[in-house]
Amino acid sequence: MDKCPVCFGDATTKSLEQSALDQISCPRCGKFRIDELAKQPLLTALANDERKIANASGWVREYPDVLVTLETVGKLGVLPTPNYGEKKRKLLEFFQRHSVTLGQHIVLDGSTMNVLVASTWCANSNEVGFLLAASISDELVEKRAGTQYRLTAKGYDYLAQLVVNPTSQIGFCAMWFDDSVNPLWDKAIEPAIRDAGYQPLRIDKKEHANRIDDEIFADIRRSRFVVADFTHGESGVRGGVYFEAGFAQGLGLHVIWICRQDVLATDKLHFDVRQFNFLEWTDENLIDFKHRLQRRIEAILGRGSWRPE
Repeated sequence: MDKCPVCFGDATTKSLEQSALDQISCPRCGKFRIDELAKQPLLTALANDERKIANASGWVREYPDVLVTLETVGKLGVLPTPNYGEKKRKLLEFFQRHSVTLGQHIVLDGSTMNVLVASTWCANSNEVGFLLAASISDELVEKRAGTQYRLTAKGYDYLAQLVVNPTSQIGFCAMWFDDSVNPLWDKAIEPAIRDAGYQPLRIDKKEHANRIDDEIFADIRRSRFVVADFTHGESGVRGGVYFEAGFAQGLGLHVIWICRQDVLATDKLHFDVRQFNFLEWTDENLIDFKHRLQRRIEAILGRGSWRPE
């Protein structure tokens, strides 16, 4: 048994052929890929600090199959710790995500507790126990015999109040309107949003008679989430994409951050967004990227119910 390079628990490692990458399967952190060159710097960045390890483990668990590179290491060592309210929300979302039916009891055995520790960005099971006790006291979670827990009706209501535009089926895309990135929309973004069960919306593909900025604001306000591609040409960054992503975040919408690999590898993206987990794409891997983007949408928001007419 190997050791996970993030949480240092037992894990399995598989070397990926024709690359310098390893695929890690960890009971706590989940499945992710890591560049061999990133392993030692990651060890140094986390410095055996329980809080840093908890944050890094939580971040990796939230982004299935993420690739940890040297650049990622710099983010993992300085991740902000979620506050009590954020951890409590993550606990309730865990129960909701793992409940096939309303009121289903979840058994918190050893393996499930490992996942819950990471999902709530907690340092250990004692911290999870504190969140559980508080949620039970608030009547958001109910405990049965042994280690069985379930969300209460108040718990479901609590989560519903946190969702922005819960009935919306629109996935808005903010991106550069240039011929060079049209294949990204046609082969990856549009089909990924559609196949995840949401209505793809790009402002230049929509007929409207209003001012374009007013139309953008209105469409983002109506959306369930935003996919923001920060790819740009030699003329520099796309200010509109930054603005639209920031506007969406201000509304409380989920933003999925993407960028072409060569642009992401430079220092041209503003430092305020480099902390986010970008999905990288290249012109050669658009089909694979489509599937990764679809999985990211479904992992964050669940499957939608929209279907083309």
